[in-house]
Amino acid sequence: SDIDTSYAAWRLKKPIPYSIRAVTKVRAAKLSMQQWVQFLERHPVIKSEFEFEIMKLMSEVMAHTITLHLLDAPGRVRRFMRKHPELVERLPKKELASYLNLSPETLSRLKRRGKI
Repeated sequence: SDIDTSYAAWRLKKPIPYSIRAVTKVRAAKLSMQQWVQFLERHPVIKSEFEFEIMKLMSEVMAHTITLHLLDAPGRVRRFMRKHPELVERLPKKELASYLNLSPETLSRLKRRGKI
């Protein structure tokens, strides 16, 4: 039930600047942005729910960005572990390090030294 797209890329007629990698099995649907917009216009309740989810996700993005600036490396890892315990062992360490703006080596070093 999640959606991954780039409205800005669609409006600017540019390629999407990122890719999505699933860490569990997923089912995905593919629509052009034009088809998606038409779908939302035909389903106002879904459109409203979608807009609410976008606002919620943007708040999470802002909180994550602030966290990257305010917390040191061990603090970022501990916060992630506290906030997303179900993902800690499922995410490849390389992906987790990238999300936390750390090198995989730094993440490994923190774990080895018992700081996380």
